[in-house]
Amino acid sequence: MTRKKNIRIKSKWRFITFVVVLFLSVGIGFSSITGLNVVNGSTKPQYETVQVCAGDTLWDIAGRYTTDKQDVREVVYQIREVNQLASTSLTEGQTIKVPVQ
Repeated sequence: MTRKKNIRIKSKWRFITFVVVLFLSVGIGFSSITGLNVVNGSTKPQYETVQVCAGDTLWDIAGRYTTDKQDVREVVYQIREVNQLASTSLTEGQTIKVPVQ
């Protein structure tokens, strides 16, 4: 027959410290595994130089460089800001910078 050991807390301070450290360790481990601690860094935007061909519009060019996570309107706005364009009109042979992801 085996005897059951009685466990007694001798120091409340040590027990509380142990429990807090245990919960912090489990929380940090959980967030590391699930990716909750991912840091999104700010990177310098990159641009591709595009020469406007006959029939190209700003919307067409922006559409070619838009990802699934972007809105074409935002890309058009970014192109206008980077190139300091007053309107969406382009001329054949004009060179513009287009942000790429």
